[in-house]
Amino acid sequence: MAALAGPPRRRLSVTADYITIESLNHPDLCLAIRRRAGEPDAQVARTSAVMTSRAERVLEIDCVFGFFHLLRGAYLAVATSSAAVGRVLGATFFQLKDVQLIRVAAGEDDGLSNEQREDERRYLGMIANVFRTYSFYIAPGYEITNSQQRIASDRLAGAPEYMRADRRFFWNYHTLGPLLERGEECAEWITPVMQGLVHIVPNLETDGRRFDILFFSRRACARVGTRFNCRGTDANGNVANFVETEQVLAHHDGSVTSYVQIRGSIPLYWTQYVYMIYMPKIKFPASDEVSQAAFNKHAADCVQRYGRVTCVNLIDQKTDQLALGRRFAKHAEKLGDDRFRVVWFDFHHECRRMKWFNLSKLVNLVDSDFTEMGYFHRRASGEVSNWQQGVFRTNCVDNLDRTNVVQSIFARRATMVALGLLDKQTDVLNTPYPAFEDRFKEMWTVNANCLGMLYTGTGALKTDFTRTGKRTIVGALDDGWRSVKRYFINNLVDGRVQDQWDLFLGRFTPRSTEEQTALRKAASEETPASFIRKLGLFFFGMTALLATVLPSATASLGMQAPQRWSSRALVGGLVVTGIFAVASFLQLKKGVGFGRSIVSMPHLCPVTDST
Repeated sequence: MAALAGPPRRRLSVTADYITIESLNHPDLCLAIRRRAGEPDAQVARTSAVMTSRAERVLEIDCVFGFFHLLRGAYLAVATSSAAVGRVLGATFFQLKDVQLIRVAAGEDDGLSNEQREDERRYLGMIANVFRTYSFYIAPGYEITNSQQRIASDRLAGAPEYMRADRRFFWNYHTLGPLLERGEECAEWITPVMQGLVHIVPNLETDGRRFDILFFSRRACARVGTRFNCRGTDANGNVANFVETEQVLAHHDGSVTSYVQIRGSIPLYWTQYVYMIYMPKIKFPASDEVSQAAFNKHAADCVQRYGRVTCVNLIDQKTDQLALGRRFAKHAEKLGDDRFRVVWFDFHHECRRMKWFNLSKLVNLVDSDFTEMGYFHRRASGEVSNWQQGVFRTNCVDNLDRTNVVQSIFARRATMVALGLLDKQTDVLNTPYPAFEDRFKEMWTVNANCLGMLYTGTGALKTDFTRTGKRTIVGALDDGWRSVKRYFINNLVDGRVQDQWDLFLGRFTPRSTEEQTALRKAASEETPASFIRKLGLFFFGMTALLATVLPSATASLGMQAPQRWSSRALVGGLVVTGIFAVASFLQLKKGVGFGRSIVSMPHLCPVTDST
């Protein structure tokens, strides 16, 4: 198959007075950004009028991401490299690979101290780290932030693409202020960027039906963060880790079907801050009234956007999760809207000891909801014959591993319905089409790992089941390893990662000396490497000390001391190992002040009970 062409490229030129980006529609026009301090001034101008001096730098760019405001002023972020994901429905989808930041103001005199320059270097590195998640996508000519159903609803028909974009998934909207202020004049330079996953599975066939799958997981940008630093809802009803997943079937006869699901943190005020304990305690910092108000806003927004909403709650019906689940059910009951209901299915209890077939209980439990919600269908003629009337809103505690398993089951069922083959599916975990199953399961595994990396720093758990439909020993061992990685990342890394998201999304703008001090505090914080180094030195020192002291201590007690150094070291090592094991157990299970002192916490926007 021939390689796909890249997106339309524009020439960016940097002169002493302007940064210019050429127009693709009018060769004699360009977007001109004046190179001066303060707020960026962007306007459409004749190229000959602003290119009055030799270009100091020339780049070919794929899109304008927007402006970031740091200590040295504004920086223009532009994508200089992207990779084609695939082509379907007449559009090519691209993953951004390289994004460069160009300082807007000319000259090197910025009035910053050496410490402030070091802060600036860190800020630039933090923004670069977010881009290096390689989770940003564009699709020229396609409304990448919108589902097929929203695209077909004729909202703002004829308006520029950026005006039709769904703000929840328009990740660079907050960086485009200088262009948005100019309105449609700058429309051709405004490219909505989606974050999450775009995945294409071409040339599938089941029972003579041929189709491609276009798969989206759109992460919302209103409440973004890391696993234990970002839970629950905010006052506006925005929840952590909210993702809209859409599975589009582009049938080879020209028709299109689409099935949408959503996931998100339980929409209450709840926190779970780390302090080196393996599973931190869930707390409820707000009153029931305050939490109910935020819950109601979230529910109203979901119903307004999607219609009927069935919340599939997969958390455990024991310990802290029991209290959280009961509050979820109580808030839904107080809401009193039958369009937003909660179904509680204890995933771990039902599927214990490899009883994955019990997931059929869940399918039966929500079968009537599934039928009434339906799916979106547009005929080859363009006529819409069916609208999706509602969605499943699935959650577990992290909205990752259990959630992904269940969403893949719903998506498989929706696919069979859209293909008219549901009567041939006798098992909710499989279909009688092996070639389809292999690629379908791989697609959902890619989705699980992508969303897991963005929220926890590791790939998802239970992906052996997602990929094969079976739980394996190798998969269980892999889950154990990833759980250990999550523990250390969540405790020793995620505070700095949260700072990166807060800076990237404009929740924090570097200005005052106090804020810069917070950044330096974060930079001097315990890191995994320094923690392991200190732990190793402590372990070695205690072993040597006990190996030296133990003979004298045993002699004073009338005991015979080991005569050789190796014996002393062995005994000392065993004692220290025992002490370390007990201390580690107490730390993992109960947590102590030591744990609170070494965890990585956000510093740019410190977490509080209200965040």
